[in-house]
Amino acid sequence: MKKSKEIEPLSQYTESSDIAVVPENRLAGTVGALLFSLAGGVVYFLLYQVGYIAAISGLIGVICAFKGYEVFAKKLSKFGCIISVVMALLVIILAWYCCLAKDVYSAYQSWFADGEIDFTLTFAESLRNAYRFLSEPEISKSYVTDLIIGIFLCALGAVRPIINIVKGNKNKAAEDKNEPAFQAEKYNAPEEKSNAYMPQSMRAASSEKPQDKNGDM
Repeated sequence: MKKSKEIEPLSQYTESSDIAVVPENRLAGTVGALLFSLAGGVVYFLLYQVGYIAAISGLIGVICAFKGYEVFAKKLSKFGCIISVVMALLVIILAWYCCLAKDVYSAYQSWFADGEIDFTLTFAESLRNAYRFLSEPEISKSYVTDLIIGIFLCALGAVRPIINIVKGNKNKAAEDKNEPAFQAEKYNAPEEKSNAYMPQSMRAASSEKPQDKNGDM
């Protein structure tokens, strides 16, 4: 009998195997998210000093953090989204606290110049003691409100990238689900289908059984 041709594994014909998968460098991405989110922190501090609504920089910070992670890690994943949001929040909180410390420093400088107090604080000392002024309700109300708005805008800026990641994962899952059936149909087509394009004489010859040397079937 004629030995049937073995079907080769589909993995040899998988088109996706020819596409290089870019690895995600999470450590580098984390560094990139931190560095890029610092732009939002700087904008927050500068806008606050000139009297503008600094909280809008929360939106800028998270967008920069996403971009920084993607540039350094070579791709953006769910992990990258979480890290980017966390880094943006940390930088915004740090910038907010620096603004509070700057106000404390300026207040002590003004009080000392007016002769109301006989000592002043350096900026480093203001950083170490600024949180104490938040115990005063009149002072903490405006500062905490600015921080909440900044965090809200930071979260708002993260919505769109997260939605894109979720949609991308769903599309990839759907493609992976449909790929095996497509490959099976493409590479495991029945032999009879290919014989239909052969000349009639060749089809007749291929259908005959080979005989051995003794003439047996």
